[in-house]
Amino acid sequence: MATTGTKVLRALEPDLYRTNAFRVAELHVEASTVDFRKRLEKVQIMEKLGMQPESANSCIALVPSPSAAAVRAAIERLADPEHRILEEVFWLWPLEQGTASQDRALLALKQRELNPAVAIWQRRCADNTDEVAIHNLAVLYHARALDAEGNGAPDLDELWGKAWRYWRLLEGHAPFWKRLQRRIEDLDDPRLTSHFVSRLHNDLILLLSGINVQLAYKAASNSNTSALSRHMALLGASGLGNVYQLRLIEAALQPVRDSLNTYAAHVDDQARENPAQSDKVIRKYLEDVHPLLSTVSLLLPKGNSIRDGCHDQVATTVRGLLIGFGNSTKNWHTCREILRECKSIAVSASAVSFIDEDLKTVTEKLEASLCWFCKQGEPATRSKARIPMHGDTQTEYYGSGTRYRWRTKEVEIPRCKRCLWVHLARRFALALVLGLASLVFVWSEESSLIAIVFTIALFIGWQTGPFLRSLPLDRLFGLTGSGTLPEREKQKFPLVAYLKSAGWESGSRPSSVGIEPKVLVKGFLWVVIFIVIAVVFSSVKDDSSAASSTPANRPSSYNSSVTPMATSVPTSSSQAGSSATTPAPNRSLQVPSPSEVRELKSEIDSSRARLNQLEAVIEDCKTTIAGYNEAIASDRSKLEQMEADDRSGLYVNNDDYELIRSRHNRNVRLHNDKVHECQDIVQEHDSFVDRFNANVHEYNRLAGAR
Repeated sequence: MATTGTKVLRALEPDLYRTNAFRVAELHVEASTVDFRKRLEKVQIMEKLGMQPESANSCIALVPSPSAAAVRAAIERLADPEHRILEEVFWLWPLEQGTASQDRALLALKQRELNPAVAIWQRRCADNTDEVAIHNLAVLYHARALDAEGNGAPDLDELWGKAWRYWRLLEGHAPFWKRLQRRIEDLDDPRLTSHFVSRLHNDLILLLSGINVQLAYKAASNSNTSALSRHMALLGASGLGNVYQLRLIEAALQPVRDSLNTYAAHVDDQARENPAQSDKVIRKYLEDVHPLLSTVSLLLPKGNSIRDGCHDQVATTVRGLLIGFGNSTKNWHTCREILRECKSIAVSASAVSFIDEDLKTVTEKLEASLCWFCKQGEPATRSKARIPMHGDTQTEYYGSGTRYRWRTKEVEIPRCKRCLWVHLARRFALALVLGLASLVFVWSEESSLIAIVFTIALFIGWQTGPFLRSLPLDRLFGLTGSGTLPEREKQKFPLVAYLKSAGWESGSRPSSVGIEPKVLVKGFLWVVIFIVIAVVFSSVKDDSSAASSTPANRPSSYNSSVTPMATSVPTSSSQAGSSATTPAPNRSLQVPSPSEVRELKSEIDSSRARLNQLEAVIEDCKTTIAGYNEAIASDRSKLEQMEADDRSGLYVNNDDYELIRSRHNRNVRLHNDKVHECQDIVQEHDSFVDRFNANVHEYNRLAGAR
């Protein structure tokens, strides 16, 4: 760090040349005390008359002209010898000592002729030997660059480049520092120490770099990326090591760190006053510190302790404030939103880990306060879904017997009344559909088979209904079921999943112990229902069969249109020479030919082969679509992370973002095309299935007829 006095450090700021005493007072560096007094008396007279100092006709004059008070303050500063020598270093010198009033280059500047003055100095330092010319070019270009910072001059980069080139050249030019030492000796003031020149020489580049750091800080605060890039590049090319560069930046960021501390203390006081409204305080706090964190992120690299500390400080402050808010309001949804935003701010692994734990806790509390199946409704006590579980099973052997010990727990899953009715409707609708379908399908068969199929269908429908995601028939009950998860999702409830991971299993007892009593009761009830249904359907079927077997009396005018067909009957030894005719059987009972059966079987085998091919193609489609889904989900996650980083002020490579976004969109298009292709194949498969089933049904009928 710099070892020069505090006056030097305080002087080297971006307004270095706009506050230079010689420039403000419009005096040359060789002005005497008498010149100071005359200029000051003139300024005082003009101040008494209420007049402003006249504007100098010079290309390096300040615009607008300084006030009388500024001129007087500048002249008074020159009374301090250390300050005067510093002001001389950062202003223009005559090429020869004692000729300031007659120096051709300085006179050209007063006449607003910049190029002739520059040409004079460039000729004198053509061989890099004239220390005054090098110094004047460094000061001139530096002053012009700083003056042009605010107006966006097109040659700003060129001015900065020339200024730094001449300053670096001057830093290693020994004659300049010897001349400065002689100047201090000529002043002969005891307040100027002998080590002043050596300290200034050693720290010159560091002090000049501090100006660019301050300008970079200002650019980062204003989100001026072009100015920030310019000054960071100049800082990197200054020749300072990375350690000194970081120290300069960290020193410039001290006001930001102080502001973060002030914000944290202030927001903590506000949150304590009204914890229930502290979410608004937290959001306002995050909004206020966002520009400060962005400034820190732009100036310091990732991994820097101060940069990471600033981010973690904000994240830790928010975590502490959310404790009081969550406990007082139970508004876990808002807590989760703020914690997610807080996680994007935290940097260190420990801070992120703490926030992840908080998110897990808040998510569990949020899920417990809402219906698990729709994530919206308010849970009702009588609507809860329950899962009996057992664990910690121990087996004890004694003598010839075995004893089992286990722990039980019934997990209650919060569920609202609406989701309860949706689940019941799905169960009943599926049982009803399967039962009616079996009834229609086997109505012509034996009544006992009807009873068996109907009972099994009803049982399967009631037991497997929760495993369907949706069923249109539940709309009959005024429940669309949209947004309601199937009942099987209760197995994914956090407590259930946690117990399973710890070795627990569903059910109130281990399977090795035996069937639960209530399961036996349930099975007994189903057997009773089965017997009742079987008896009822048997009676109905028998009654309908008896009624259909009683012939009806035909009217006397009825004539049959069936013509008997003569059929030869084989003769035996006892019936030789006898013959008889029998009526032809009905066409629906005619025995099919073997060729018809073989052709139909061949068609069935061909259809089965085609179905196997289509099913293989469908499985390939599923695999391809799953691959696209995985790639799309991965790219979407990366894009969301990059967008979150960009909103947080972190650097995001635009080329990488566009590449991932292009790949994501291409995969979406390929995915959609593959879905349409697979839908066509599925339709073809379904049509083949219909034809296949029809052929199988016909084949079974023909085989039964044979």
